[in-house]
Amino acid sequence: MTNEQIKYGTHGGITTYRVGETIVSRSYNPQPKNPKTHLQVVQRAKIKLLSQLGATFRDIIAIFPTSDKSARAIFASLNYQHLYFADDEARFNLTSLQLTNDTFVIPNVQAEVRPLQPRFQVTTSFPEDPSPEVEVVFAYLFRKDVNGKLIFLEYHYEEERKKESDDGWFGMHWRNIKVDEHGNPKDDYIVYTLGMRYLTPEARDIWANEPYEPCEWLGRVIRFGFITSIDFAFTETKAKTFYRST
Repeated sequence: MTNEQIKYGTHGGITTYRVGETIVSRSYNPQPKNPKTHLQVVQRAKIKLLSQLGATFRDIIAIFPTSDKSARAIFASLNYQHLYFADDEARFNLTSLQLTNDTFVIPNVQAEVRPLQPRFQVTTSFPEDPSPEVEVVFAYLFRKDVNGKLIFLEYHYEEERKKESDDGWFGMHWRNIKVDEHGNPKDDYIVYTLGMRYLTPEARDIWANEPYEPCEWLGRVIRFGFITSIDFAFTETKAKTFYRST
């Protein structure tokens, strides 16, 4: 019997369908068991949210893949513990998100809103000098929209180990954090900060000659093989939040 003669669908208690080049027939069950138990609903919601987070941060996940796991898979495993279920939906503690899988410590990030006519300047920095092993610092700014979705706004990276007046160490100015006339944020923002370490004498030259632009897209730089775990490692990720005044 040719494919053109086969009737797909349910006929006489048999369901026939096609999977690729294979034709499958099975008995039809008009009352299948409901697969949506509460635990399954919770698990599926968590996995869906974790997948969405992985897609949002895919270009800046500073995790090197292994022989048996992708960077996205390691990211998911690392951040699964920060998922929870409330009010019939999966939620995630954004301040706990890790873009890296290293536990090398960096200081908590501080923020300052300084009046500069005709507007304010918002700065993030480290209050104390990080370990000398931290050679480069990256930071990524996101805004939360009215539905809680993260919107990427801008990034910075700093290679100079310096302290600028009151800015602290590795100070970064954020032009896309909008504040009102009192210096209060107009929206909810979050900045993710992480450091990069050189593991070999050659690493400094490798990074200086790294051809990918913009190099701040660390996820892409890693995927394309421009930097590898032989020469580089990353610190833990630290988050700094800015909440709009209510």
